[in-house]
Amino acid sequence: MYAIDVVNTVKNILTNQPLGIMLQPLMDRDRQSILKAYIHDFVHMMYQVSSRQEHQLVCESVYIGSSTIVRHKAADGLAMLIAVHLAYQEAVSRFRNFSSLNRVWPECSEAIIDFQESSPNFFLCSNEEMTLDVMGLHLLLETLEPVKDTLNRERNRAEWLQRVRHYRPAVERLLDMVRPGQDPETIQCGPRCVKGIQKPGYSIHFL
Repeated sequence: MYAIDVVNTVKNILTNQPLGIMLQPLMDRDRQSILKAYIHDFVHMMYQVSSRQEHQLVCESVYIGSSTIVRHKAADGLAMLIAVHLAYQEAVSRFRNFSSLNRVWPECSEAIIDFQESSPNFFLCSNEEMTLDVMGLHLLLETLEPVKDTLNRERNRAEWLQRVRHYRPAVERLLDMVRPGQDPETIQCGPRCVKGIQKPGYSIHFL
């Protein structure tokens, strides 16, 4: 069953229930404000937030996912609320990846927001695909690129290797989302993320 079919099925059940009868007129009156507040609280309940920036990014991603399910503004407010739950569930493993990145690299979310503002046309800056975890991966690996001649000293090499070891578990989980020869139908991310994960050189530090 497609996601939109699930949304419509649940909506049909709720429409005649007390909860649905109460919510529908509220959503019709001020849909965007209520939806924004609902997602704000929903993410706090479902996701272990460590910063204001991380919360902001996850909320935006859930909104994009739910809008995609109901074909953006084509659905009514009740359907949008249902789609919020479904969008989060569909991407829950991706949100775990993003959470892991933020745990090992606390600057992750702030770095993503800054990058989105400075490079809005970058292929991972998308309003149509969940890219948070792969965007974080891209920016984290950029920080691991050693500056010229910095690894000539033993102390610098040891510090760099320690950073690689620290990030390795979170990075490997992300890289493992797209494996060589994998059936495209089984890949749990969109084309932009596939392109990002397969970028040459991403796995070289973790071989």
